[in-house]
Amino acid sequence: MKKIFLIFSLFTALSSIVCAQAQGNRALEFAGTIGSSPVTMLLHQTGSTFTGYYYYTRTQQPISLSGQDSIANQSIHSITAVVNGWEEYAENFLVRITGDSVTGKWKGKPGAAFQPVRLGVVKTAIAYNMIYRKDTVLLRPKMNDSPMATFETSTVDPTGNTPTAVFLRKKLIGDYEANVRGKDLRSTINTYQTRNIDGYLKDNREASDSEILDIPYSFNLDELSGTFLMYRSARLLVLSQQLYAYSGGAHGNYQTSYTPVDLRTNTIIRLKDVLTPQGIKALEQLLADQFRADRGLSPTDPLTEGGTFEDEIKPNENIYVTETGIGFSYAPYEIGSYATGQIDVFIPFSRLKQWVKPAYKF
Repeated sequence: MKKIFLIFSLFTALSSIVCAQAQGNRALEFAGTIGSSPVTMLLHQTGSTFTGYYYYTRTQQPISLSGQDSIANQSIHSITAVVNGWEEYAENFLVRITGDSVTGKWKGKPGAAFQPVRLGVVKTAIAYNMIYRKDTVLLRPKMNDSPMATFETSTVDPTGNTPTAVFLRKKLIGDYEANVRGKDLRSTINTYQTRNIDGYLKDNREASDSEILDIPYSFNLDELSGTFLMYRSARLLVLSQQLYAYSGGAHGNYQTSYTPVDLRTNTIIRLKDVLTPQGIKALEQLLADQFRADRGLSPTDPLTEGGTFEDEIKPNENIYVTETGIGFSYAPYEIGSYATGQIDVFIPFSRLKQWVKPAYKF
């Protein structure tokens, strides 16, 4: 089997990776060790792009990863980005990926020693394919340097007809507006992409060439969406939907939405399903405490020192649930500036145990 060489630049929020020679579209789960620590990696490939998450078995707090292939003269080149200035969160993987293993090395903080990576593929009850489509359309094909729109959509596609696979497919198709839903995910995405292209051309049909030439960047449009596996156990699954849009302004915007699923009942998990009312009331202080710890603040520092607008963080419903804790995710501008970026706060169940409902005491 052809091998793929990758360098991962990995972060707790939004990440960047540079890698080499991608093949096909696929979704795989690997498990093994980094150094002596057991880990799981959920990796998705669409063309030359790799997206996914990994987490340590002990903490089960997902860490995001993403990047592009890059190889020159059979040498691997690493491009590392730092998310929102938090250099201490940057990690690097230098690995070789085949269809059944991930091997290589990993380095955490700058200056730290590399640790060996040894992961093997996990055969799960449900296999997942990846569906991917990318379309680029010129607004004025005959115009030099015409503005353009790019629409890119990818999603995991559960195979088989088990109750869970059927539930997940229905949920994934249901995320799209009713007028684009098809009999399956592939036909749904095809219709969605076509509608986006038609809508872009229709919305700008009346624009004159002189208007376009005067401010061409304002007619550019990029919309990217991807739905991936974030976390999986025998009892729980979390889907992440990553969205990015740019419509000609100073910068684009992005957010990640999560869908935690209880595989025992094939239902979507809500905050009230996991915690008692008293536990939900306690979250504001717990979120503040954990945010301070994550950002290296003292217990008395205002949260604004870490990048929030206000000196408080209220719980929202954009949650992900693992067997060890619950995460809350906030999009740029929701509680902090664009420069602060997406904020994720993960609270271990060990700090919530008196308020965790019996169904989620693992």
